[in-house]
Amino acid sequence: MKAPAKSTRAALAKAGNGGNWLIEVDHSVNQYKKYGWYRAGEVADVSTVAKSVELRAAQPKVVFDVCIDSAKTQIRFQKDDKPVPIGSRSNPRQRAQATLIFAPPLHQTTAMWFLIDEKSTGEC
Repeated sequence: MKAPAKSTRAALAKAGNGGNWLIEVDHSVNQYKKYGWYRAGEVADVSTVAKSVELRAAQPKVVFDVCIDSAKTQIRFQKDDKPVPIGSRSNPRQRAQATLIFAPPLHQTTAMWFLIDEKSTGEC
């Protein structure tokens, strides 16, 4: 989200985004492009715990419980670098369940890990 104007769906997929997550992230990128926004700062990974691991499955899958902190991020306008006026922020620490699968990208044979889904599960 730091440079949404340069982002493409193909680049997002190449970076390991897939499934429902790719659809969500692509939509967010397009919204940022439409409104001339970008996200400044870094999201911090507070904790990551493996909840389930299926490495021997036909399509290996890992599900993580993650806590991310977005306190050091801010949405800004690209044209003048000013903050986008938004309502008060809720807790910047959010818990989510992230699902990754090990699969080859489209039209390729070498597999890689793809984040395919992320569901909010509250605050952390």
